[in-house]
Amino acid sequence: MPARLGRWLLLLPVLAYTVFSAWPYVWTAMMSLRTTDEIYRSHYAPAIPAHWGQYAAAWNQFGYATYFGTARWSRWRRC
Repeated sequence: MPARLGRWLLLLPVLAYTVFSAWPYVWTAMMSLRTTDEIYRSHYAPAIPAHWGQYAAAWNQFGYATYFGTARWSRWRRC
């Protein structure tokens, strides 16, 4: 029993740090699925409904395919 308690006492700070350090990524992902009006209405509400089309619009509008294609080409050329 004491070994189990010691293990939990070691695991608890690690879990707390993991949640603390992962929260900004989770919050960013939640915000990316919402419209600007939904964000202004309530910052921490879940994204219901999720607007998945925003990713496609950003990909096409800002030309991310060009950046990823360039990175892939330059990595292959160096080999």
